Amino acid sequence: MTCFASNREIQRRLGGVSDKTVRRHAAKLVEAGLVRRVSSPNGKRYASRSPLDGSVEAYGFDLSPMLSGLDRWLDLEAAQREDEALKRHLRTQILARLSFADAHGQTGLDTVELRKIIRRKLSSDQFRSILHDVESLLDEVASHLKTPVAPTLPSADVSVSGGQNDRDHSTSNTNAQDEKTHDKLQGRDHMTIPRSETNSALLGKITGACGEALSFSERPITSWSDMVRHAEKIAPMIGIDQSLMQIARGQFGTAGAVVSVLLMVQMYSKVRNMRAYYRSLVAGKRRTTFDPLALLERMSRQS
Repeated sequence: MTCFASNREIQRRLGGVSDKTVRRHAAKLVEAGLVRRVSSPNGKRYASRSPLDGSVEAYGFDLSPMLSGLDRWLDLEAAQREDEALKRHLRTQILARLSFADAHGQTGLDTVELRKIIRRKLSSDQFRSILHDVESLLDEVASHLKTPVAPTLPSADVSVSGGQNDRDHSTSNTNAQDEKTHDKLQGRDHMTIPRSETNSALLGKITGACGEALSFSERPITSWSDMVRHAEKIAPMIGIDQSLMQIARGQFGTAGAVVSVLLMVQMYSKVRNMRAYYRSLVAGKRRTTFDPLALLERMSRQS
């Protein structure tokens, strides 16, 4: 569980970031308690293997705190995702009311300035405060005009990701058609998982084709949720961060994103810059031809 790669190798794997950036982020990881430094006698990172029993003495970054505190990190990540989704929803509500104010005029709102403000990295409480102020002013104007000014937006069944407008109906219909075919994963919601009757088949294919990727699991993987958690855990280890995973989920669905990560682990030794390569598959020109499930099918047959 000790990473003894040099700063130069870490820079290469991260696509050529500066040495100062590597040092700064390593210090933050240590300070946060995700990794622990294991210092060698000369201060360098390396490993020494015993010729007698094959045991390894490694010096570098001990990753065991990252795994021992996995539940805590997952809880924090889930809370952050929920907060980000809430902020997107509040921003959408504010924008809807600002658009309504622009259409009616004479509301006393500086909509241009407010739009600049909500582009900043605000907290959810700050977004709530702005929404409350905007609605209060619109209500005040409405009372003077004796006509309803504030837009009546449904509070129930509104997606925190922003909802859909009328122009999205055709896209929704297309996705509904695609969902009838299990193999067509593009356009699926990022929370989609394989249908229950295909879980065991998909797990069997992954087990047969991605043995090296599964070898990093500390416990046996017996369910699809175990497989999703394992893929999310090892993705950052090969340079695939959360932003790329989100793009992959939007492009291939959760099943395709999970499979793509595991396949990348299998191919890791053959790829010089994994982050750049993976980005080209999920967001670059190759995204139209790359099909992780089809590739898994071929690899499982070969194995």
